[in-house]
Amino acid sequence: MKRMIKHLTGFGSIIAISAIMACFLAACEQEPELVIEIPTELQNTVWLHRDGDFLSFDITNAAIKESLGIEKKYMLKETSFVNGGNVNLTILYFNLDNKLIDTITCRNGIVNIVNLGGINKADNWVFYDPHEFVEDETFEE
Repeated sequence: MKRMIKHLTGFGSIIAISAIMACFLAACEQEPELVIEIPTELQNTVWLHRDGDFLSFDITNAAIKESLGIEKKYMLKETSFVNGGNVNLTILYFNLDNKLIDTITCRNGIVNIVNLGGINKADNWVFYDPHEFVEDETFEE
């Protein structure tokens, strides 16, 4: 009987230590990383550069697809807004280690400068709507 009590107290100690460890680990859960969203006016839009590159946005990412067909996706890390008179600049940062690379600058809601994934192109970005159909009168019967 004494032997059984000795084993039960040893077993009870293991259970108590396990419960303490479980509570400690539950209390030390890591907080989820803060998710930064692409500005609303850019979400779910696609932009086309005259050279054939595509830039698309979802809620938290930007994807650049080169005219050669290579596509890369980047998660937004930080944003900054500069409002001055008639010019509103939005700068999207995709690399916090070096804020000079992997940025997109929008001026008054229009993509202006893209420096992302080795692509560095200013101006000549236009909103692209793949569902837009332009009827060509030369094909009428």
